[in-house]
Order: sequence, then C-alpha cells, then structure tokens
Amino acid sequence: MRETAGFILVEATLAGAIIGFALVALGPIFVLSIKANKIAEQTKVATQLSSELMEEIRLRRWDDLTPLSPQVIVTGSVTLWDR
Repeated sequence: MRETAGFILVEATLAGAIIGFALVALGPIFVLSIKANKIAEQTKVATQLSSELMEEIRLRRWDDLTPLSPQVIVTGSVTLWDR
C-alpha cells in the first residue's frame, strides 16, 4: 500500500514538471502570436483608412471648373484640402 502512495506522488511531481516545462517552452509562441495579431490589426486599419481616402479622391472633381480657393472637406476619418 505504501509503495502505491509513493508512486502516485512521483507521478504527480513528474506531471507537474512536464507541464511547467511545456508552459515555459510555449511562452514565446504566445508572445509572438499577440504581436502578430496587433500588427495585423494595424494593417487592417491602415488599409481601411487608405481605401476611404482613395474613395474620397475618386469622388472629387478634377477639371478646370474646380475652384482654386482651398476648401476643407471633412469625411469620417480624413481631411482633404480641395484646390
């Protein structure tokens, strides 16, 4: 009976050590994953803002009848100077 109790204690200690080593080994992967998600989110925001700006540019009139005095055009996320 005593040998079984000691054996269970050794198993629990080894399992705890293995789990501890696994967590230490996987820690940098979690950090890289968080950084990659942040970069992907920043790229998504930059892409959305540039798409909005390009759409605003496409909607502007670019001909000889466009007034020369600057007018401020404010959209949801960007400001353009119309000339």
